[in-house]
Amino acid sequence: MPVIIYNNVPSLTAQRYVGISNTNLAKSLEKLSSGLRINHASDDASGLAISEKLRGQISGLKRAAMNAQDGISMLQTAEGAMGEVHSILQRMRELAVQASNGIYTTNDRKYIQDEVDQLKAEINRISASTEFNTKKLLNGDATALWSTDKADKLSAIIRSKVAEGNYNINVEVQEVGKNYVYKSDVMTLNEGAIGAQFTNSTANGTDIVEAYNPTSLWATGDNPFNVTIAQATANGTASMLGSYLNSGSYGVVTYNSGASAITTSGYALIEFTGTGGATLKFYSAFTGELVGTANDTNISNGLSFAGIATAALTFSGFTTTTSNFQAGDKFLFSLSRRVATIAQVTSSRGTITISSGPANQEANIRLLFTGAGSLASTSQDVSQTIYLADLDESNGNLNIGSVTLKFAKNPTGLTNVGSGTLSIMGGGEAATSTTKLKDIARFVDADGNNLFDNKQELTVWGNGKSAVIYIEADDTIADFEEKLTDAIVNKLGLGSDDSNVNNHLVDYITIPDSSGLRTVKGTFIIQTALAGKKGELAFSGDQRLINALSLAEVQKAIDNTTVVTINDAHTGRLIGTDETGNDRVNGVIEGIELVFDSRANVSATWDNNKIVFKENSNASAKNYYLHVVDNATELQIGANQGQTLFVSIPQLDVRGLGAEDVYLVSQELAQRAI
Repeated sequence: MPVIIYNNVPSLTAQRYVGISNTNLAKSLEKLSSGLRINHASDDASGLAISEKLRGQISGLKRAAMNAQDGISMLQTAEGAMGEVHSILQRMRELAVQASNGIYTTNDRKYIQDEVDQLKAEINRISASTEFNTKKLLNGDATALWSTDKADKLSAIIRSKVAEGNYNINVEVQEVGKNYVYKSDVMTLNEGAIGAQFTNSTANGTDIVEAYNPTSLWATGDNPFNVTIAQATANGTASMLGSYLNSGSYGVVTYNSGASAITTSGYALIEFTGTGGATLKFYSAFTGELVGTANDTNISNGLSFAGIATAALTFSGFTTTTSNFQAGDKFLFSLSRRVATIAQVTSSRGTITISSGPANQEANIRLLFTGAGSLASTSQDVSQTIYLADLDESNGNLNIGSVTLKFAKNPTGLTNVGSGTLSIMGGGEAATSTTKLKDIARFVDADGNNLFDNKQELTVWGNGKSAVIYIEADDTIADFEEKLTDAIVNKLGLGSDDSNVNNHLVDYITIPDSSGLRTVKGTFIIQTALAGKKGELAFSGDQRLINALSLAEVQKAIDNTTVVTINDAHTGRLIGTDETGNDRVNGVIEGIELVFDSRANVSATWDNNKIVFKENSNASAKNYYLHVVDNATELQIGANQGQTLFVSIPQLDVRGLGAEDVYLVSQELAQRAI
């Protein structure tokens, strides 16, 4: 039977239109619910492309607005830190005005400077620690990064957006500058104080490097003692140093001046007694102590004293008809020991002869050194105290003084043969390098109070740093030189690579020059190894100490004049040149200020008793390489490419602000700092 399919065409048509209506309804509801005319490409293909582009712009602008707000937050952070720095600088200026007032002492200004130093440290702390999202803002890193092959000679300060690159920097000195030189007041001895100074006379010199600790000696004036270092000789010697005679006493004394059996060196004091004899007292030249006494009761046969150190030493002529000696008459002799002849002065044997001296107080003593009393050592300095005797011809009193000589170690074990002069200075004369500070008149006030009854603190300022040294009563002038030199060279960094220059940055003048800065005996010369204003020093401490030193600038600094040529390190293309007189170059490399150490191309040498600055002859030392990378913060403040804002924040530390050399420790410096 056939299959018959029944179709309800009207129903199918109705269903189709219902489906279309449902689809249209869904689209309408979708548009109503989304609020968008185009929800699918089928709605409007070209319109969708346009709307999505606009949608991207809208979302980009929203993000750009957030970026800008983040950038504003970063800048507000930097602004807040800069506001604090601004307040600090205002306070520093206020302190500068305060310190400029003449009513303050140097110690008062020291306290003001202490606050300034704390403020400087706070500026540096703010610069180093201010950051946004771990990004440093004020130390220059947010603008650029740099490095150099000679960081000890060249540095850079970030000023603004930089030009990236590698630069070859050549420095040629056109005119060499000068350094600051300071001179102190004249240092003289207190009344009653004495000083000793040894000066080599012979060309080769002796191993004696200084004389110190003089006691009970007479001032030599224009007649210093002669000191001779020689090999030992065979015979001892004797010489008369002086006599004291009572009224009515007279006569001629003869004695054995070449006595060969003298067994030690010292002084023999012979005093006549009322019994027709005499007494001899012998004092050691090495200890100053009385080591023996002897008597001779028979003047008529001449005097002979044995068994002390003077065997076979005889004195005759006391009882001639032309003489009349009485009890209490005295004669002082110097005795020098006999020793077998040797070929050279060795570490175990040699002689020191001290002769001449001031009028009527001549010394003539030869000292033999053996064994532990050696003249030289291969490992250490050797000091020997020598005692000198004098007989006061007005009252017969015996005076025994002493002085210590220091011999430098000698690698050969031999003591240099030579001669020199030993000067003894008295009250009112220029102090010597071995004089203790408590014995200097400048440190004693009108009421007799000694400044060094208490330990003194002296602060030295320079090169953006400070160094404190402590000075005590028993410090010698040489000790003060050493402490101040250490502060300048090692603590302030104002020394030289040349140790000979460093040894003369602080000099006490004991032998003045005929011209120049070193003409005044008894003064300190203080200077640095830097030519130009960066080598300036300032001092603070107790006002009495500052007044006593009375440091004055006897030479003003002059900066080096240099021509700086900058080329591209890779292509050799000239970037620019600049002539500078302050060791700084700004603007040749965009956004960078170059700062040179004044010693970079100028070396200091000690020549003809002064520091001489010369251009460095080493050609390689004249070239520096600088690598610069732009690290500026770029803010994306638009929805499209290139819509950015560069933020370059300069280096805002003490060095970048130029405030590292702000010192208020003197009225002049405070005025300058304003």
